Amino acid sequence: LRQRYDFDGLPLFVTASIGVAIGSGSTHSADDLLRFADTAMYAVKEKGRDGWQFFSESLQEQAKQRLAITSGLRTALERNEMSPRFQPIVVAESGRIVGAELLLRWHPPGGEVSPAVFIPIAELTGAIVPIGAWVFLQACRAEADWRQRWGDNAPYVSVNVSARQLNEESLADDFAAML
Repeated sequence: LRQRYDFDGLPLFVTASIGVAIGSGSTHSADDLLRFADTAMYAVKEKGRDGWQFFSESLQEQAKQRLAITSGLRTALERNEMSPRFQPIVVAESGRIVGAELLLRWHPPGGEVSPAVFIPIAELTGAIVPIGAWVFLQACRAEADWRQRWGDNAPYVSVNVSARQLNEESLADDFAAML
């Protein structure tokens, strides 16, 4: 499959992502095995494709966790489960705080979920777009509050904007409306 194919003068390269599930007819149905193989195949795709993976219970647990996070992200803002955290940006020579980066934290009922876990899932599912808008709004509120308190000495607020957000045609208009 990795060999080059020419199609109408264009070189094409085809790869495969393969999920393997092993079971017995007495304990696993054909549907179970197909679902397990599918789970293993998606694990290969997440690692960059072009490979194979045996199904394991840990893969199944990861898939369940991803599903729970995906579902939870859909309602996290409505349930007020997100919160901003501000990491200071300091001038090394003087030790003066000149700004702060707004970092996002998620506290669902089951306990805090690491951004390293939920941000990639939010990116994949598109949930990052409304979450990113909420983050930007929180940054604007913090900036306004700090300017009211400290005037020209107020630290600036920086935010991370996802590539998925940058692809939104309405991003500039949405940010302008918040500002």
